[in-house]
Amino acid sequence: MPHIKILSAVDTSEAGWVFLSGELPEQVITQTKADEINEFLRSSEISGWEVSAQGIDAHSKVAWYVAGTSVNWPGTPITVVLVLENQLPVKARAIGREIYALANK
Repeated sequence: MPHIKILSAVDTSEAGWVFLSGELPEQVITQTKADEINEFLRSSEISGWEVSAQGIDAHSKVAWYVAGTSVNWPGTPITVVLVLENQLPVKARAIGREIYALANK
């Protein structure tokens, strides 16, 4: 499990791009299990995996979408998480796929 990073580098006027180091990732599941999950969620629409759904409670309805690069992705791993209030999962999936495509350029 990689540590969450919003920022991996900073462009400083003194030193140019400075890459921020982080802690080593922690293994929380086996590689075999990660491969099984990756295969189960693999998408035929994007170059990675994706899942979307809708949650409803007494006060609201939310649609969510999560997508990411596969376990054998050669570059920096990418994860997209999108939550929309009062929308259907198909809308979240469409917007999420657009964001994912932009992130992979």
